[in-house]
Amino acid sequence: MDATDIAEIYTALADYEKAIRWLERAFENRAINLIWIKCNPIFRRIQSDPRFRALEKKMGLER
Repeated sequence: MDATDIAEIYTALADYEKAIRWLERAFENRAINLIWIKCNPIFRRIQSDPRFRALEKKMGLER
């Protein structure tokens, strides 16, 4: 289980603040599962969050 998995759990629980924090931690730790954030349906709930978009941009995944 990596930080991306924990972010999925918090997203499912609608705790979006913690979800974003765990995604940022996943980025810092270079979690391999982070590459799937654009196509993982659980993250659709937070894709409009500016911090999520900033993370996508840092990863080179912006829309």
